[in-house]
Amino acid sequence: QTPPPSASSVQETTPPPKPVIDMVWLKRSLDDLKWIDVMKYLRETFKVTGNKVSGIVAKLTPAQQELFKNEVTARLAKQEAGELPF
Repeated sequence: QTPPPSASSVQETTPPPKPVIDMVWLKRSLDDLKWIDVMKYLRETFKVTGNKVSGIVAKLTPAQQELFKNEVTARLAKQEAGELPF
C-alpha cells in the first residue's frame, strides 16, 4: 500500500492564491492618481515593508489586497468627480 500524501506534498500541488489586484491596472491607476505617498499608506495601513509597491502588494493577504484595491478605486472615483487634485 502507498502511504497517504504528506502535508508538504499536498501543499506543493496547491496553486498559489490568485492575486486580487491586477498589477497593470494598479500601475496605471497609481500613475493617474499621482499618489506620491502610496508606499507610506501601505506600510502604515498594512504594517508591511518593501522597496516597491509591487513587492508590498505581493506580501498582502487577499483580504488586504481587496481593501487596497477598494482604496485605489475610491480615490480614482473622487479624482474623476473633481474631489482630488490632478
